[in-house]
Amino acid sequence: MNYKEAVEQILKRKIFFDPVKDKQILLLKNELGITIAHWQATAGYQFDPVRDKEILKLRNIFGMTVAEIQLKRGYLFDLERDKEILALPSSKKR
Repeated sequence: MNYKEAVEQILKRKIFFDPVKDKQILLLKNELGITIAHWQATAGYQFDPVRDKEILKLRNIFGMTVAEIQLKRGYLFDLERDKEILALPSSKKR
């Protein structure tokens, strides 16, 4: 599956990719560094902060991490457990 097909799956069909089985698809990115994981978070998918820590740290050309998108969508991280993710510089500071 290529980047365009994966984005269409998420946006048109509301099909989400599994972070364990489909990790290679979630890591596909365009020229702006926007990964399929960024699209999936924008569409409302909530990555698990323990299992998917690597995915949540992905940053696009605008400096936005997948975790920031998830925060904006209302996901509540655990302050103690997720302090590494929450300590990442925000895109607003860049």
